[in-house]
Amino acid sequence: TWEGWAKPPAYTGKPALYLNDQTADQLTLPTGTKLQIRLYGSPGALILSETVSARTDAPAASDPVQEFNVTQSGDLDIEGKGGRKWQVIATPDTAPKITPEATTTREADARFKQKFTASDDYGVTKGQATIALDLAAITRRFGLTIDPEAIAPVILDLPLPVKGSRADIKSTLVDDLSKSVLANLPVTIAYAVTDAAGQTGSAGALHITLPGRRF
Repeated sequence: TWEGWAKPPAYTGKPALYLNDQTADQLTLPTGTKLQIRLYGSPGALILSETVSARTDAPAASDPVQEFNVTQSGDLDIEGKGGRKWQVIATPDTAPKITPEATTTREADARFKQKFTASDDYGVTKGQATIALDLAAITRRFGLTIDPEAIAPVILDLPLPVKGSRADIKSTLVDDLSKSVLANLPVTIAYAVTDAAGQTGSAGALHITLPGRRF
C-alpha cells in the first residue's frame, strides 16, 4: 500500500491534501507544493514515476520515502497493484503588480499624497517608493558643466493593510519631505511591491516636482 500528501506553500493559504482521498484523476496544485509519498510493503512492489519536479538527483523509483516539490505540470504515477495516477496541473505564482496615480497632491502643511493600487494572487508582503533626483529635468545654465554631488534617494515604505487580504490593495502614500534636499526639485518616483515568494513588480517611474513648503 501507499500514502501521499500534497502541502502547498504556507503563504498560499491552501490546505494540505491527503492524496489517498483524492478521487479525481487531475490535481491542481500551486507551484512549490511539497509532495510526500510513502511506499509500504515489499521493495519494488510499488514504484514512483513523476514528471512534475524536474529533479536530476531523484532516488530510486522503489525508494519507500519520496519527497519533492512541484515545479511544472506533468504526471504523478504510483505504479503497481493498488497504485494511482494523476495529471498534475501546476499553477504558477505570478509577480505582484502596482499602479500609482499619475498625479500627486500637496497639502497645506507640505505633505504630499499619492494614491496607488497593488495586487497579487496570494497577497503583497511589502512595498516601497524610491524618490530620486531627476537631474535631466533640471535646467542647468550659466556654464555649469560639472555634475553635482550624488544625492541619495529617499526610500519610503508603502502603507499596507494590517488586517485582511492583501491580494487587492487601494491605499495612499502620505509623507512630509519638505525638509528634504529634494523638496521643490524635479524627481522620479519608482513604485515596487514584493510577494511572499520574493517576486517583485514595479511601475514605470513618475516624473514630478516633489512638493515642499511655499514661501
